[in-house]
Amino acid sequence: EEEEEAEGTSEGEDNEQEDHQLEEHRYHKNSLSKEQLEAIVAGLQKKVKVLQQRHRRHLEKLLGLENTVSQLRQSNLLNEERLQLLERAYIQTSAAAPDVGETVAIIYEEDSAAYFYTPANDAGTTMDVENE
Repeated sequence: EEEEEAEGTSEGEDNEQEDHQLEEHRYHKNSLSKEQLEAIVAGLQKKVKVLQQRHRRHLEKLLGLENTVSQLRQSNLLNEERLQLLERAYIQTSAAAPDVGETVAIIYEEDSAAYFYTPANDAGTTMDVENE
């Protein structure tokens, strides 16, 4: 019985909140004066403005995230292309001089980086190159 009373209390509070929300959106009342209706409209206009500002901020954040994702994708494609170049360079050099421990280096001047490929560990590494 105590549990039922406790549940009844929370349901009563929920009903009060619903009534308050419904009351806020009741515009058909004959008892409201013109000033009260204008105050309600002004309050709703403020809410709309806040929601529009929030929507604009969210759109800006989404566009920023989309740009970041696009840049990351482009960067990954470039990395894949560079890895393919390293593999081609390794294949060409290993055919010319089949030493197992040799390292192939490709230097990209446009981004000041050097990519080294060592066949022994089969992994590419990157080092920054200083322009002089």
